[in-house]
Amino acid sequence: VKLKYSNLGYSLLGMIIEAASGQTYADYISSNIIESLGLENTGPEYTPEIEDRLATGYTRLESSQTRLPIDNIFTDAMAPATGIYSTAEDLCRYFSAQFIGSGKLLSDESKKEMQKVQWHAYRPSNINNEDYGLGFSIEYLNQRKLISHGGAFPGHATYSIADPKDKLVVTVLINCIDQQAGLIARSLFDIIDYFQNNSSETPTKLATKRLAGRYINLFGMTDIIATGDNLVATYPDSWQPLSYPKSLERLEYIDQTTLKIVTADSFYAEGELVHFNFENDEVQTIVYTGYTMWPSEVWFENQRSRQQVQLQ
Repeated sequence: VKLKYSNLGYSLLGMIIEAASGQTYADYISSNIIESLGLENTGPEYTPEIEDRLATGYTRLESSQTRLPIDNIFTDAMAPATGIYSTAEDLCRYFSAQFIGSGKLLSDESKKEMQKVQWHAYRPSNINNEDYGLGFSIEYLNQRKLISHGGAFPGHATYSIADPKDKLVVTVLINCIDQQAGLIARSLFDIIDYFQNNSSETPTKLATKRLAGRYINLFGMTDIIATGDNLVATYPDSWQPLSYPKSLERLEYIDQTTLKIVTADSFYAEGELVHFNFENDEVQTIVYTGYTMWPSEVWFENQRSRQQVQLQ
């Protein structure tokens, strides 16, 4: 049997809930899920009464570099698929209720069935990395087996991922249609895993820690991250700054004002030194791969008063 996802299938599921319970879909969801879990900022469908509490959704970024706001609408028969409004906090609480042993919402046997692979999800660009259970995608990331669900509606996109083993939930909500909530959610797991995998019983040395930070110039941002004796550089302008640990630039401590780039790709700066310039025991500038960079707080303070950038 081949999986074919359908929003209409979830709408039909809402009708099945009504037929089985004798209640409207909205009433059943409200009493058995929303009120049961204490989800204070969640509801089954948009109503005008909550208009001022909702984030405004926006179109994609046009070539004119503008976005237009999108009106909220009733989803009617599509409410089971697209109508629920919520917050990241409430969605984390909802996904936490799906953990085996939580004693909430469903029996553990039902949860096991939902989180068991029922179909393989075919994606040409993501072979063998995603399956589907009952209502949940099943993903495999960094040795983790995860359950997830996401969706999009004009002006909004969401993605929630949970690790049932570690009892960890990440939820991303976006109020524009052209950003990838799933990519960001997975990247947050990558960041968590990076620090877990690179934690050290040896405390980060003060001399090393004082060189770590965020540095900026016209070309972008560079984060120098210290964990134990491990020093790396990464680029937070990307949504995936720590998703590919093997490609990170590795740094070596030389002295109180100098690091060395010990690994980098062939087109970058392996073997070069990174120089830190201090004033009153605070970093004022660094020279990284031949470029001057400033600590983020210094950079933003300098930029506030400028109308134009002058190259010297």
